[in-house]
Amino acid sequence: MLRRITLLFFLFSSALPAAAAPFFGFTGEYGPGKKAVHTFTLAEDDVMLALLHSSKEGLPRYAAFAFTFPGIRFGSMTRQGLLKELELPAGYGQGSSVFTEPTGCFADYTPGKAAPQGAVFYREEDRRTDQLLLMLRPYPQMGSISGLTFGALSVQAAGLYSRPEKAEPQDSWFSCNPRVLSQGLFHGALETRGTFGPLTLATAAGFCLPRYSRQGFFLRFSGEYSSDLLKAEAAAAGCSETYLAPSGEAPDKVFRLGARVTIPETGRLKTVAGAAREVKRLSLLPDLQQGVTDQAEASLILDLPPWKSVFFFGRRIDWMSDGSGGITDTLRMDLKISFPAGSLAGELRVRKVDATEPALRGKLEASFTGDKLSLALSLVHDSDEGFSLGLRGSFKGSSCRFTAGGDTQGTVRAAFRLEEKG
Repeated sequence: MLRRITLLFFLFSSALPAAAAPFFGFTGEYGPGKKAVHTFTLAEDDVMLALLHSSKEGLPRYAAFAFTFPGIRFGSMTRQGLLKELELPAGYGQGSSVFTEPTGCFADYTPGKAAPQGAVFYREEDRRTDQLLLMLRPYPQMGSISGLTFGALSVQAAGLYSRPEKAEPQDSWFSCNPRVLSQGLFHGALETRGTFGPLTLATAAGFCLPRYSRQGFFLRFSGEYSSDLLKAEAAAAGCSETYLAPSGEAPDKVFRLGARVTIPETGRLKTVAGAAREVKRLSLLPDLQQGVTDQAEASLILDLPPWKSVFFFGRRIDWMSDGSGGITDTLRMDLKISFPAGSLAGELRVRKVDATEPALRGKLEASFTGDKLSLALSLVHDSDEGFSLGLRGSFKGSSCRFTAGGDTQGTVRAAFRLEEKG
């Protein structure tokens, strides 16, 4: 079986022009009481083949592939733009690439990833793009996408019909992520974006029309202002309680509001600060509580060539909207110092739930870069999981990369990648 797939790989890849550097990859995970998981990957130009062999319960075996030719893409796909928002309308914050990337399905060359599979027929012109989607996995789906550009104004529209598989019955009275069984769903979404000098504004709206349940909708507003003095980004998104994603599931996040300000380098210093609030759905019943997350973060970047230092501080608080339950307070501090021969990095997380003892997690990493060899050694201590040690390196001459690691639980992980020089 592997020989046949390898032969097909080289036959298809030989017909394509040279582009990205090809590579072969292998990853494996082993441990006491755990079954082995292996992933083999071959990739060259616009072709990718991956095999996953697993004896671990609940993790299927699969063979994935992706090909791109003029006018058609087929195989493993990744969703972008409005298609991601239809799955999780309130799941992306200010400055997210989801708001700016083109909408559609594109070939996914991620090694060993069980991505959605299907075919996309597309046409690209100077000011217009059209796509026809025919997806088979993980559930049947078909639709069309169009994009138009009028100077500083751009418009994207998407329409999808999905037929998700039946959900497995759950052993609980109330489901945190319910799914309406065996019904077709139609989704539509429209995004408009305009650029007016230093200001960019965008708005998106979408709806779902299930066959047997109530319709739902989502809204999103985002904006960005950029000048020599500062860069400001903001976004607000939310969906109705009755909204269902194309997968048939109700998104766990129903609202998100956030903003971020970046002050460009003044001398050698750059400052970034942001804050956000996120509301999660804990039940479809309106009388039950919702989970709320408040977070704030700030970064200071000091550039003194050939040295560069980055300090990050963040705080996150999780609580219930009705005041019940506990409050989880998480602090995070990172420091990274880069110099010509490598870098030193440290990370500290402190997590406390009400009056309980705080849980600590620390990480130290040192890296070295030479003419032919680069190495990185990491040490992690977690008060719940114990110690773990990792080694990562690459040989520039042969373009060979490897990683290895283990922990006090007895789990060993290893990966190997051989890449042809481009």
